[in-house]
Amino acid sequence: MASLGLPPRQAIPAMVDALQFIIPSSVNTFVWLGENGQPVDLYERHPIPEALDAFMMQTPMLEATGQPSFAKLVNAPLEYGNWWQFTAHDGWDRSVMKNELFRPYNIGNNMDFLLKDRNRPVALLTINREPFSAPFRRREIDAVLALRPHFLHAMRANETGTGPNQVFAEGLVATAIVDRQGRILSKCPSAGLFLHQLNGRDCKVPITAERVPQAAQTVIDRLAKVASTPFSPPAADDINTPWCIMRVAAHAMDDGQTIVLSLQRYLPINILRLHNVAQAPLSPSERRVAYLMCSELENQEIASAVGVTEATMREYSKRIRAKLGASNRDAIRAGLSRMMPAITSMPNAAW
Repeated sequence: MASLGLPPRQAIPAMVDALQFIIPSSVNTFVWLGENGQPVDLYERHPIPEALDAFMMQTPMLEATGQPSFAKLVNAPLEYGNWWQFTAHDGWDRSVMKNELFRPYNIGNNMDFLLKDRNRPVALLTINREPFSAPFRRREIDAVLALRPHFLHAMRANETGTGPNQVFAEGLVATAIVDRQGRILSKCPSAGLFLHQLNGRDCKVPITAERVPQAAQTVIDRLAKVASTPFSPPAADDINTPWCIMRVAAHAMDDGQTIVLSLQRYLPINILRLHNVAQAPLSPSERRVAYLMCSELENQEIASAVGVTEATMREYSKRIRAKLGASNRDAIRAGLSRMMPAITSMPNAAW
């Protein structure tokens, strides 16, 4: 993933999610750090909005009252496992770390890994398990330590990467109910994070904000101008953010006052394929071959990349087609290039 050349906020979330296939965990968090070691951005797959807001926006204020310092954790001397400074601290029970991040998730075992670029802390990766779970083993710790250079490589990628890897596919959709002034009346769990990502990297705008970002308000305003027209279509915009391309669409409701706002994240096609391959009912070797079969490489080139003979490659292809119910390579590519809930639960006809 790090080698795909994608912008950091597109590649790193996928890398953080993929860690769960390597090291069993319940919550993985990646925190971008500023010059002063304070958090400036954060990714979690299933965030608790209030916890993120407390962590991102109130940490300096809470530290000023004597709570355990995030900067102290970032500047700790160990390569990993510095959470003990919090648990041993007299103020741990009232800290933002425990009460806003750990307690809502009911986290038990946790491990932190600091990432440094030219000896400057630039990010913190944490891997968390539920209470009474198995402690982290040394080989799991070594695996994450070995991956740190790849995260740094992804962080150094162009923020607005372009090229053949920047082909996008439809991704997840979230919805919110708003009024014409952009006040949020209700929203699904993912909508808060999506709206936050529309603000770019401004962590001072809370995920639990009461109004939509200006980019979404512009779409709502445009809908208001055409809503009086019979059978008027929804207003929509594709908005570039550091995280993704976000399609924002506004649909007028029958009462004429409220609006359904839909937010669809468009994912880089290679990330989507990797996500789908990870869920496919294939062996690790078959997953690697299936992913490469989505590229423009010829079969002999894939065989060379994987390190097998062409005869073995043909056998791989036969098994993959049988397991995915795909008649040919084009069907494999098509199946792995679209968003689906879970490949393992879909009938063969879906391919």
